This record gives sequence, C-alpha cells and structure tokens, in this order.
Amino acid sequence: MVGGFFSLKPHQMDMEEQALQRLAIGHLRYRRYAPISSGERQLALIAWALVQQAKILLMDEPIANLDYGNQLKIMAQIKELTCQGYAAVVSTHNPNHALWFADEIFALSAGKVLAFGLADQVLTSQLRHRLHGANVHIVDADEEKIRIYVPQLDVKEEDRYGKQ
Repeated sequence: MVGGFFSLKPHQMDMEEQALQRLAIGHLRYRRYAPISSGERQLALIAWALVQQAKILLMDEPIANLDYGNQLKIMAQIKELTCQGYAAVVSTHNPNHALWFADEIFALSAGKVLAFGLADQVLTSQLRHRLHGANVHIVDADEEKIRIYVPQLDVKEEDRYGKQ
C-alpha cells in the first residue's frame, strides 16, 4: 500500500497495520495502487487518511463507479468510522445511501441550501423532487427497519411487463 507517494514515517508503521486491519485490506499491503480495483483504492485512501490521523474525512462521491457491493462496503466503513469518533463529510447522488448511512444532511441545489438537519427528518420525497425533479416514495422495509426511495414511474404496467 505504501511506497513512493505514500511513504510512512517510523511512528506511522503501527498505525498502518491498525488501518489495514480495521478496513480488512491487509492483503493490499505490498500491492501497487494503480492495478487494484476502484473499491480497494477507496479503502486504501481511507486507510491513508487514518494513518495520517485525520479526524475529519472529506469525500467527494467516494462510491462513484463502484459496483453495488463495494458501494455498500465503503459506506459501511465510513459509517463505522463515524461511530468511532471520526467526522465524515460525504457527497453522494444516491438518495438511498443518504437514507441508510447519514446522520445529518446538507442538501444543495444550484449553490443554494435546500435543507439541513437530521437525515430521518430532512430526507423526504418532496426534497428529492426539489433536488432532481424525481417523483419518489419513501417505503419502510419493516423487517429491516430501513427506509428506501422507490421511484414513481410514469410507465403503464402493460408497457413495463408486456401486454397480457
């Protein structure tokens, strides 16, 4: 994970080991950065921030271009870090990730603040419509105690599934 651009000072060696274990990426220790996957790169960058003892993580769409599994893995790792005292400011265009992982929301549109506050109070169907013009419903998945944005499609059922 280190070498060249990412060189460690002697006192950071133990912190590197802890960061690699925390993020479950010990297998990347001696790998070059360029050939690893996008998800592994994101985790390596988070590990590097931890080794630098950054307490505030600023992330601009850290899950962009990742497959669904890696999106969830990265967001879960970020959430876990916030539970351990780190602060994370994360931009995302995925409303479900905001519903699932955010504590507070700061919603911007055209440089103006549309909403700020606790995620479960601020994230509404109306806000999603104001942000992107998308008609959505928020559905509670009772068994998992999770909320999900579901699009309201303006497509007739017979067009979606074929004529009966």
